Parts: sequence; structure tokens; C-alpha cells
Amino acid sequence: MFSILKRPYPALFTLKRNLIVATSVALVSMILNYYRLNDEFFNQNTIIPHLFISLISGIIIGLSLMFIIHIIPNFIISAETKENWTIGKELLISIGVFVTIFVFNYIFFIIIVIDNSRLLSLPFFLKIGSRVITTGTAIFASVLWANYIIILKRNIKNVSMQNKILTEKLNKHIQQKNNQLVRLESSLINEIIEFNINDLLFIKSEGNYIEVYTKTNGKVKRNLYRASLQMVDDRLNEFSFIIRTHRSYLVNINNILKTEGNARNYQIFFDGTDTFVPVSRNRFAIFNSAFQ
Repeated sequence: MFSILKRPYPALFTLKRNLIVATSVALVSMILNYYRLNDEFFNQNTIIPHLFISLISGIIIGLSLMFIIHIIPNFIISAETKENWTIGKELLISIGVFVTIFVFNYIFFIIIVIDNSRLLSLPFFLKIGSRVITTGTAIFASVLWANYIIILKRNIKNVSMQNKILTEKLNKHIQQKNNQLVRLESSLINEIIEFNINDLLFIKSEGNYIEVYTKTNGKVKRNLYRASLQMVDDRLNEFSFIIRTHRSYLVNINNILKTEGNARNYQIFFDGTDTFVPVSRNRFAIFNSAFQ
């Protein structure tokens, strides 16, 4: 159960995606509530017809969704957290949506109910709560699952295409060769960062240090230097095959062995090491263009 919650999930906080989700859920909610609110309880205890209740409630649901899944994440969720988004975190967002929808709908019913004393009764509380939970759970479960499957299939398709291109390059031996020796000054006196650009696999940032992975004569080496990844990136910008795939990684696309993908992002693998390099969502387009 808990392992499922830790599985990667696409944190797509784009305005277009969220507007589509919010509008779709609001419309479905309007239709469901139109039929579900047409009962004796609501017809006898509210000052407006159930049709208008359904329309306004749907609008409240749509605005609540935009508030929780778009406005709040853009202010309080960091880019690093989004890159490591999981099903569990998405469920927490969903719970926040449920609570917000319930509160706003409850306030709405305070305004339209004939007898406010009914609002304090347990039956009324449970009735509103059951409407939100039963309707919202079905809709959200469908949206979460559909979104996960669509992104997963799209990523797998892209990875398959990339691996096909990579295989063709390897078979034709058209990898770019450059035996230039790179020498950079580190943050420590008398320490020099030195490696053959053709042997470079990838560089990883670790706090105030970088880990340089190279492969020479079939053996992978890892060297630790005190330096920033940004400094190295700036110094290596003349090499078009050195790409920033993540805020913490630089890779040599000429030495990629294979790529894999899931619903959240992509991973790059190199021969001789089990360590993979992630490709973040906001850098995938640049990586994909350079890779092809």
C-alpha cells in the first residue's frame, strides 16, 4: 500500500492542464448534482431551484480546483518537490481539494438554505459531506488514473523512439569523437578538474562539490571536486553534446547507453554503471532536440 504512494506521478501544474481538469470536473459535477439534488430535502429547504444550485456548486468546485492545484502549488511547492512528485503527494492535493470544496459548498448552502438552524444538524452535515465525497471520489479517481496512463504511454513512446535512434547511431558508429582534454580550476587552490571530453559520461552536483564520471579503457571512474555545476556548465558550453538534463546533472549524450521512462520523467543510463541520470520535465525538450 505505502509503496504505491511512493510511485512517481507527473506533477503537471501547467495552466492549460489545470483549466482542462477543473472545467471537466466542474461540468461533470453539475450534471451529477442536477440529478442528485432533485430530492425532497433540497427542494423544501433551499430558496433557489436545484438547477441553479447545481450550476453554482459546479462553479465553486471548478474554482476550488484551480485554487488548490494551480494557485497554491505555484507559491508553496518548490521545483525540486515537483520533480520528485509521487502518487501520495497527488492524493494529499486531492484531499485539500475535497476540504476546500466542502467548506465553500457549506458556505454556499448557508446562504441559500431557508432555515439556518438545519445547517447545525448532523443529518445536514452528513448530507453535504456525502455529496462531496461520493461525487468527488469517483471523478478524482478517474482523472488521476487517466492522467497517469496518458503520461506514461506518451513517455514510453518517446523513450522507444529515442532508443531506436540511439541504436542506429551505435550500429553506424556515428558518435561524435573529440579527444580534447578539459582542464578547469576548482574552488580549491592547486586543484585542477581534468578529464577527456570524449570519456565523460556525466557530472553530478552534490552540495558544494561535483562528481565527475568518466569511462576509460572500459573502466568507470568517479572523481570528486569542489566546484559548482553551473561553472562547469558555462565552461563546457562550446560542446554541443554536453547537455544539462537536470538542475543537478550534465551529461555527454554521445555516451548514452539507453533511456527509460515512467509517468514522471525519463532516466538515462550509461555503460559500466547502474547510476541513472534524470531528465527533468522542463529540460526534456532541449535534451530531446540535442539527442535527435
